[in-house]
Amino acid sequence: MQSELIQGIHDLEEFSRILDKFAKWWTEMVMETKAQLQRGKIVADDSLNKLDKIRVLEIQRKWEDHKARYCGYVNQVGY
Repeated sequence: MQSELIQGIHDLEEFSRILDKFAKWWTEMVMETKAQLQRGKIVADDSLNKLDKIRVLEIQRKWEDHKARYCGYVNQVGY
């Protein structure tokens, strides 16, 4: 009985750590997505001023990185 209780405590602590990582990951992804959407809006608003290609390429690169990180997450959790 005692060992089951200790194992249960250990399992709950491990679950807490995993849940904390999950919440932090999603919080970071939400913040990055909002930042990318804001950058995209700036690009759209400034498109008449011929925004330089380097800036546009950097925004595209960040979206690709964002996508790759999400795909890695999905693969890791097994969906």
